[in-house]
Amino acid sequence: MRDGLDPRLRCASDAAIATHLRGWLATLSPPPPSDAALALWWPIGSEPDLRPFFAGFRALGWTVALPCVVARGSPLRFAVYDTDTPLRTVAFGLQEPASPRWVEPWAIAAPCVGFWGLYRLGYGGGYYDRTLAASHGLAQGRSAAIAYSQSRIELPDAFAPQPLDQTFSAVITEEGVIHPDPGTPAAG
Repeated sequence: MRDGLDPRLRCASDAAIATHLRGWLATLSPPPPSDAALALWWPIGSEPDLRPFFAGFRALGWTVALPCVVARGSPLRFAVYDTDTPLRTVAFGLQEPASPRWVEPWAIAAPCVGFWGLYRLGYGGGYYDRTLAASHGLAQGRSAAIAYSQSRIELPDAFAPQPLDQTFSAVITEEGVIHPDPGTPAAG
């Protein structure tokens, strides 16, 4: 669905997503400046592209961090990314810092192929699910799945999340922020 998005609409949607992400971050209790690491991503394929807005997040005091796959089946680690950080291409065409300076993200924004409720559907590796589970709820309360609104999927009532599946605290699209419904139990 997102592959067919008109390039001008994609740019406008990315800008709207960045604006909604800034607004959502502002609603959270602010971290101490030394802990203000925001996990973003370097897009692959037709994922939302927030790279033009990295400088704006830095201007607000955030340290931008990119995900790194350190081992298959393990949680992600995050490395500081500045404009002069050399990147290397790894599996699946992902870009990650070549000489990582590790940081624990205070908030995690993760791209998704699709979303259902507050569940993020990715490429099937489970890396973000393992990362949220390993945070023991710390990052999960400050996690947002990022997608274009047409990536919302309707699953049959018979669908049941798997034990590894984690909910995000919000889904952010170009249309706004989707929060959990009151009374809906969180998974994980």
